Amino acid sequence: MKKGLSLTSKVIEGQNISYRIFGNGDIDLVIKLIMRKAPPFYYYDQFSPEAKKYILDELTKAELHDVALEEYRLAHEEKEICQLKEKGDFPKIPIVLITHESEFEIKEIMEFGQTTKEFAVKVEDLWQSLMQEYLTFSDQSILLRANNSGHYIHLTKFEVIMQALQWIS
Repeated sequence: MKKGLSLTSKVIEGQNISYRIFGNGDIDLVIKLIMRKAPPFYYYDQFSPEAKKYILDELTKAELHDVALEEYRLAHEEKEICQLKEKGDFPKIPIVLITHESEFEIKEIMEFGQTTKEFAVKVEDLWQSLMQEYLTFSDQSILLRANNSGHYIHLTKFEVIMQALQWIS
C-alpha cells in the first residue's frame, strides 16, 4: 500500500507558499533528514540526542508553519500592528533584548531564504531598527548581542541567556 502525500499551500502577497506535508513513515523521515542540514543544526552540532529529537519534532509540526504564516499575514495588516508602534502605558519593567549578530544573520537569510545580499541587508536593518525602538520602551533596558548567532540564540548561546537573567535579578 502506497503512502499518501499532499501539499497544502496559501497565497500571501501574490506568492504561493507551500507549507504542509502530510504523510507518515518515510516522508516524516525525509523531512527530518532535510531539517538536520538547516538551522539550528547547520551551525551548531552540540545538542544532546534528546534535544535534537525535540527540536526536530517541533520544527516539523504542521501547526508551527500554520502559526508562522498567520503571524506573517497579521504583521502586514496595519490594524493588527498599530498598537505595537506606540509605547502607550508600557509598564516600568526592565527589558533585556537579546539579538543575533547582523553579519551572521545576513548570511543565513541569503542562504536559507534564497535571496540577494541587498535584500538580506534590508531585512536585517529593519529588524535591528525595530529592536532599537523596543529598547526605548523602558528606562531600564539593555541590548545583548549574541556573537556568531542567528535565530536560535536560546538553543545555542546559553551564556548570553544567563547574562540576561543575571541582569534582571
